[in-house]
Amino acid sequence: MTTKQLLRDFTDKLPEDISLADAIERLQIMESIRQGQADIAAGRFVTHEELGREMKSWNSTSSGRTVPAPN
Repeated sequence: MTTKQLLRDFTDKLPEDISLADAIERLQIMESIRQGQADIAAGRFVTHEELGREMKSWNSTSSGRTVPAPN
């Protein structure tokens, strides 16, 4: 589907009284979701387990500093 067709479908589904700001916000959300889906399809993501391992390594970086515990 072309971008132009996506925009037509998008605007056809909007309420008649929507503000321009709200329409733009919805469009930005839709585009963010589309980009995320493309990233997943292309394998550009990390699993929950991979992220956990990476975050644990942040405490043992060469700076010698540790991350303070949340209050």
